[in-house]
Amino acid sequence: MKNKLIYILMLIIICLFYHIKFGLETIIPTNINWIMSSRGDLAQHYLGWAFYSKESWDFPLGRIESIYYPLGTTVSNTDSTPLFAIFFKLFNFFLPQNFQYIGLSMFLSYLLLSYYSIRIFKLYKITGILLLLSAILLTFNPVFLFRGGGHDSLCAQWLLVASIYYYLIKTNKNNVIRINIYQIIILNLSIMIHPYLTFMVLLFNLILPIKNYFFDKTLTIKQLIVLPIASIFSLSVTCFLIGIIDLKHKTSSSAWGYGHFSLNLNALYNPLQYSSILKGININEGQYEGYLYLGLGMISLVLISIGIGIAYLCKSKIIFSKYYVYILLFIASFAYVLLAITNIIVFNQKFFQVNLPLKILDSLGTFRASGRLGWIFYYVIIIFSLIYFNKIEKITKKGKAVVLSFLVILQLYDIKPLLFESNIKEIPMGDYHTYLTENKWNKILFNFKVIQTYPIFTQSLLKENDFSELSYLALKNNVKISSFYVARDARGRDKRKVIEEFNKNIEEKTLNYEYVYITTKENLSFFSDIIKDENISCEEIDNYYLIYKKIK
Repeated sequence: MKNKLIYILMLIIICLFYHIKFGLETIIPTNINWIMSSRGDLAQHYLGWAFYSKESWDFPLGRIESIYYPLGTTVSNTDSTPLFAIFFKLFNFFLPQNFQYIGLSMFLSYLLLSYYSIRIFKLYKITGILLLLSAILLTFNPVFLFRGGGHDSLCAQWLLVASIYYYLIKTNKNNVIRINIYQIIILNLSIMIHPYLTFMVLLFNLILPIKNYFFDKTLTIKQLIVLPIASIFSLSVTCFLIGIIDLKHKTSSSAWGYGHFSLNLNALYNPLQYSSILKGININEGQYEGYLYLGLGMISLVLISIGIGIAYLCKSKIIFSKYYVYILLFIASFAYVLLAITNIIVFNQKFFQVNLPLKILDSLGTFRASGRLGWIFYYVIIIFSLIYFNKIEKITKKGKAVVLSFLVILQLYDIKPLLFESNIKEIPMGDYHTYLTENKWNKILFNFKVIQTYPIFTQSLLKENDFSELSYLALKNNVKISSFYVARDARGRDKRKVIEEFNKNIEEKTLNYEYVYITTKENLSFFSDIIKDENISCEEIDNYYLIYKKIK
């Protein structure tokens, strides 16, 4: 089976499965209904881009002034994939209304994961049907499918597989610098997609030069030192340009979350509710972030590979020096597993806590969704199990093809809930219509420049994640809004100042005539003295209370 045919077949398979799960119509740029109807992460990502696209260029390049007002934020903090946001903003003057790139981003993640999967197996001379079956098992893995449809930027796990690919390439004096430059590019692309992926990709920018120097013998000591520095420097510059590094504000503590969104020790074989065969095991609330289920087909392959490997070790002497390159990768990726487990070690629902100094917890808490850090080890297990099985000499190619075909069928049947069970395809394509009484809201909102919610900076005012509905109305009326969900923010002191100033204005009965204030019934008493003023209107729409100075 020729290489081009493998790529064509994988493209057809990806299109088929993507259409079954999401519908290819999600790629249509003006189809936003499936995104906004989620009222979760996808809505946050779209709205971050939509507000950003309407603003003039500023520095940093990803700056957004009109949401999380008056502080503002960046497209990175709304997880709106700065790589796409900045690129498409260049062409915003002719983009259609309600333009979205989330569907395209997800589809490209499928394609690129498949592409680098094939490239890895080709390094080990795996060809034909074995290459195709191996690429299917790696591409349609449960962790990747679990993220699809709920968090498009975290679907870019091809960055990890690409990093593994560049690490596994046997370098020489002619290609070693080029390979390291590719890895630096991958690192900078990752920060323009999602910071968690960057933290994982960064590992390879540190161990690749070590591998090239000590094992491949293709780098000089000077290059060994310079390349990691170049990686970190270029990453810092990119972070500064797009607004992830804020020199004015100290990074805030996220230590409270470290240990909550951790990796359970049962992760590799616990399918949660995403298996057609195995029963899920209950875990702690936030540990869905550590979802690492291999799938019954891959679990079987791992056990087969381990069994054959042990039998081989019993009969032959193994020369460990031949495998130092792989041992380094396993040790480095397992170190990330320890970070994923955190100091609160959980097995099923039993836990043991290791007390750590607050300063260490504060630093580790920067990546509080720590369970994701197990992804590198997860991909290493899958990749090397497939490579090892395909290289077993005592099994014929036909025998391997039969076994892998059975395991692919078993795997796809087992993870059927992840492949086919999605509400997205049931959502009509096209424009979005909020559940709020839009015409009533529009009559008021278009008169003002700012929506100030109370409480300020809230994500959920009346209903869970209703920031997306209020922000959508603000977007339609070209109004700034204080209510939004940002994934990362380091300006606690600034937020307190804004809140203190707001409280002072209310106490002094001073409302800004350009603002409309929105609150709920339970918080209406905060405005009790103000709404007695005959110049102040208080209007109820959809159980929200809109307070504003009467328009002359």
